[in-house]
Amino acid sequence: MLIKGKKLLNLSVYTQSGYFLGEVDDVEVEIDGQMIINYHVSSARLLKNIWGKSLIIHRSQILSIDSEKIVVEDNVADKKKLFAKKEEIKKREAEASQGVVTSTNNKR
Repeated sequence: MLIKGKKLLNLSVYTQSGYFLGEVDDVEVEIDGQMIINYHVSSARLLKNIWGKSLIIHRSQILSIDSEKIVVEDNVADKKKLFAKKEEIKKREAEASQGVVTSTNNKR
């Protein structure tokens, strides 16, 4: 299967347990081998405030890629100890825009 670069950028990234980590916003290509080495994943807006910058995922941590999403090993996110399912993130962002404050402490 082939996927174009435009489609790869902004692809959603999930752990194998189904937790949403963010979207691909950049990649690092090893020129000699002509392969992607690292995927840079920007966190959902609420998590970005906590994590700070992009999460870098090495190609060896990727379990699958299709036209809808990338699935990574659970231990990629374990280092952060903070996740949210995509639906929870959208709900919190909507509540935040309306001035409702909810806890962002979702430990797994």
